[in-house]
Amino acid sequence: MISIRTERKSPDNLFIGIVRSINDSHLLFESLDPYGRVIKTISISIKSIVIIEYDEVYTNDLTKLYELNKTQKVIAKSVYIHNRTLSQFRNSLNRLKGSQELVSVFIGNDFFLGRIVDLDESDLIINCITYQGFDDGIVVFPINKIIKVRKNGLHEFKVNYLNKLKLG
Repeated sequence: MISIRTERKSPDNLFIGIVRSINDSHLLFESLDPYGRVIKTISISIKSIVIIEYDEVYTNDLTKLYELNKTQKVIAKSVYIHNRTLSQFRNSLNRLKGSQELVSVFIGNDFFLGRIVDLDESDLIINCITYQGFDDGIVVFPINKIIKVRKNGLHEFKVNYLNKLKLG
């Protein structure tokens, strides 16, 4: 698994994936999405390559996700729990407490990934997990600031899978 950049100033020209074949002028490259699924096979001119990177945390994680996708079809159906009625929202969060299910907590334009550790009348406590699957500590969120919580999404599946791999 490698990443190839074909122009220094354009992030649109960053490809991450697997080299399938190479000749004197081009390489045939399977480009992957952030979940390790093949997007398309493309031909890249060797002369256009500016940077090649490999053995990075991201490409190593993508390799694991690619291998997983080869052996099983990952189906994720996002479920959103909206903070419309505070008491119902608290009840829904309480059912997730201690379940070890990874959720995304949306506050403003940001979201945080983690497992719900506890909650009370005013706060939600989660054990945050980074996008790479590393534990990132405990965070307390005021429940009234949370817009919604998502579970069972592809992003939660990916981070949960990486987290389990890193925990051993």
